[in-house]
Amino acid sequence: MKYTQILLIVVLILSGKPSWSQEKFRPGFIITAQQDTINGFIRYKSDQTASVSCHFMKTAENEAKEYLPTTINAYGFQEGKFYISKTVMQEGKPTAVFLEFLIRGAVNIYSLTDNTGPRYFAETGKDGLIELSEPERVVRTDSGNFFVNSKYRGKLRVIMSSHPEIQPSIEKTTLQPKQLIRLAKEYHQLACPDETCIVFERNFKPVTAGFSLGGGITLRKLNLANKLVTDFEAGYNSVFNVSVKNLFSSDERFSLETGIGYSSNNKFTFRNSEAENQSQKVTYSGKVYYINPFEDRYISDLFIKVTKMEVETRYSLLTVPLSLKYTLNTGKIRPSAGIGGVISFVSSQNKDLHYHYFSDALGNTFPSRVGGLLLQLSADFKTGNAGFVGLGLKYLYESNFGNPNEFLVMNSLHFNLTYTFR
Repeated sequence: MKYTQILLIVVLILSGKPSWSQEKFRPGFIITAQQDTINGFIRYKSDQTASVSCHFMKTAENEAKEYLPTTINAYGFQEGKFYISKTVMQEGKPTAVFLEFLIRGAVNIYSLTDNTGPRYFAETGKDGLIELSEPERVVRTDSGNFFVNSKYRGKLRVIMSSHPEIQPSIEKTTLQPKQLIRLAKEYHQLACPDETCIVFERNFKPVTAGFSLGGGITLRKLNLANKLVTDFEAGYNSVFNVSVKNLFSSDERFSLETGIGYSSNNKFTFRNSEAENQSQKVTYSGKVYYINPFEDRYISDLFIKVTKMEVETRYSLLTVPLSLKYTLNTGKIRPSAGIGGVISFVSSQNKDLHYHYFSDALGNTFPSRVGGLLLQLSADFKTGNAGFVGLGLKYLYESNFGNPNEFLVMNSLHFNLTYTFR
């Protein structure tokens, strides 16, 4: 169809791999096996991939080099996060990994995220490295099944046994980074009152909301109970988006986006679906039509037969999306992708149009609300200190609820130009 070339061009622009699509590097350092500290830039990663390797470059002009836990002792970010090479058990065998250093003091606390989920470790000069995160489990024996509680509190009691007064705090502590840091601080003040412990907490950015306005072209096609269908027809849309950033402290590149959108398609051309060979009754502007796959045109005093029918639908929707977006914060150009859901409400439709298979059951040709899946790709371009200009593509798959016989399916493509306020 005539819009295919436009769609292909936009998809190629948004899904390509230009040089700016690499993840953002942040100021940091590595500590070599010889205990030398080298400053530069480190690629920011998720917690799980950060435990496997470190990508480091001395200057922005250099190519990044990958370092493994077996080749350097540690690495860190100037903003606070610090990783150290340690050997732990993974899948039943000793494995070198980068543990995130949470606090250094009388008891060191580390964290690790791997395929099993978050894990936590404590270390002292006397006891060495001890894993705290043993999950609750059920042990099956010949005598029956036994529930085994997590033993991390017992391990902490042994590690901190030199100061029994901390026992009540241990009982209140759960396996969470902030609580373990708070407990380690309290123990350090008891064990080493004249020394200061070091907390390698990252300086998290506050949760913020961004706003954007925009509009563009909507291509939409309809399938009414697999009886009447349309091709993609052009309309227009406008959007107001709200993006909540820094909501996930583990990875700032994720954000939640919602808002409200308006879209309108004034005309559609209906025809029988390939699976439907029965005539479909439509009343339009006071005249009765039968859309059928056989007779091209037949007019009588009572009805008109056609094989296809262009109608003025005046079909408009108010749409509320909610999506999870992943954005590569690469500077002036920021590509992103997202997935989520939508719910749409009909704001207008032509009351002189009645597709009787639907309107006899629902009261209108189009159901009052639909909902479904949202997929999106976009790229934002920085425009000085004022904000970002964005080019985006959204795909919506929507259907109505609770009417198995009068089932409307809509496929929509939204091409948008937006402006995001900083």
